[in-house]
Amino acid sequence: MRRMLLIISFILCVTTTVHSQDRFVQIFPQKIRESMKLEHMNKIVADGKGNIYVATTEDTIYKIYEDRRIEVLGKRGTKIGEFIDIGDMAIDKNNNLYIADSKNYRIQVMNQYGNFKVHKKFDTEKEGYIFAKGMTIDDEGNIYMADTQNHRIRKIDMDKRVHTYGKYGSKSGNLKDPNDVVYTNEKVYISDMNNNRIQEMNLNGSIYDIKGNKKIEKDLHMPISVEADNKGNIYVLDNFINNIIKLTNKGEIERIPTNMDFPTDMYIDRKDNIYIVSDKTITIIYENGEREIIGEKQDTHNKISKPKGITVDKFGSLYISETWTNNLYKVKRNGEVQVFDGDSIKIGKISGVELDEKGNLYFIDKDNCQIRKVSVKGRSRVIGGLGTEKGKFIFPEGIHIDKDGNIYVADTQNNRIQKIDIKGKVTVWGEEGIEKGQFRLPSDVAVDENGNIYVADTLNNRIQKINTDGTIDVIGEYGQELGQFSGPKAVEVDKYGNIYVADTLNNRIQRIDPYGNVGSWGEYGELEGQFNYPSSIGIDVDGNIYVCDLENDRIQYLYLNGE
Repeated sequence: MRRMLLIISFILCVTTTVHSQDRFVQIFPQKIRESMKLEHMNKIVADGKGNIYVATTEDTIYKIYEDRRIEVLGKRGTKIGEFIDIGDMAIDKNNNLYIADSKNYRIQVMNQYGNFKVHKKFDTEKEGYIFAKGMTIDDEGNIYMADTQNHRIRKIDMDKRVHTYGKYGSKSGNLKDPNDVVYTNEKVYISDMNNNRIQEMNLNGSIYDIKGNKKIEKDLHMPISVEADNKGNIYVLDNFINNIIKLTNKGEIERIPTNMDFPTDMYIDRKDNIYIVSDKTITIIYENGEREIIGEKQDTHNKISKPKGITVDKFGSLYISETWTNNLYKVKRNGEVQVFDGDSIKIGKISGVELDEKGNLYFIDKDNCQIRKVSVKGRSRVIGGLGTEKGKFIFPEGIHIDKDGNIYVADTQNNRIQKIDIKGKVTVWGEEGIEKGQFRLPSDVAVDENGNIYVADTLNNRIQKINTDGTIDVIGEYGQELGQFSGPKAVEVDKYGNIYVADTLNNRIQRIDPYGNVGSWGEYGELEGQFNYPSSIGIDVDGNIYVCDLENDRIQYLYLNGE
């Protein structure tokens, strides 16, 4: 692999003094800083004193004081006060911080004085492995954990015994990848992520659909976090549409925009303030509606950040869109970068980018639900707009132009694919659903040399192929094995008929050749050849592959020979 963009990260280290695991141990953190760069954040909680705790993918914890000074706690390791894969955190009524130290198979607790101890060490032979992505504590001190990969809820009671509830499935009471839990009013609410719903569990361990679930399900696409306020309202953070869905205690639905892309966690404190975290940004929505931003507010033009879409012209120049902005970058082979500032023509955020055979540029103005065409002479044309009728779109994501100049659009929130031919005739495929020929938030579309259409059917975790004779083939299903997918966001086909898929939530690229053989590149990480949310694929005239490695803020380049 060869990087187009190089981002250097510094791992924050601390010194530890280790004693018995049965009592609290003092951890000496780095010097408290007035300010520092926040990055790699993914989990968040806040205590009753106004302090915020944020876990990072580097296995450190930022403690952000009420005056916004920052302290760094912990590092990657096996000693007390060290962690391997922080799954989640929780605060009890005494402001003690509990940390799910997943791959050390334990729960650690830090008291309000900054001292750590092991609260529970799991016996993996008797109690099984716990892959916690969510954790909450009830009024008595019992801990509930969303054991995501095992599709169950685990309760650690006051005597540190482990109880198990739920099993894999889609029926009421069953779970698929539960990602978060919250305790309130003698109930535990569960973010049942891959069933796209919220379930509740009573204190006896019975799990069932919440009241109003059918109403809220229509708005959910990827519920990764669930919280509750003091009034009994339920809040769900949806990572796909980047909104919070609020189910009020009266059964009404409200939507709260996060104004963030790819938020990863949410927390509601005792004063009903909402905390939302993404890779480099924390947003606080106070109870009175005011907002505070901590961390990175807006990326500058000095580097490409959160690359969203990519295409390659016949000269090898890259056209790259950003997630956060309406900027479009052209990166030439000699490294020269040209920036197209979308503010100049008042467009919204750009998602998909494509070129036709003549060199005309097409891109999706996602916020305005339009396709923009910019000719080689600089003339601009607008196609579509907000709506459900033919030729209209709701937050489209992906675009493809075939060799005849026909436009194909992944009309994401209309759950369909639209084709607009050179005469303006519109053809539509699909509707919302899980059956063959139906889609759930399709994110991308590609067309091969023979006119067959390929769709990244994201929430159905598969690729669908619409053949020229109208028949439909389904490629893949949910999973982590070769040929299986988790949230695929992009699909491309080269001139040889090889299918390339950005298997986004599995953090890899898969290739399926015309004979059905499957190859894979990548895994989660930030080293060369590793990915963190691959979001788009471009192929040049020589068949070399370019990947938008979104959360690593870079483009990765895969030569045709696999280097």
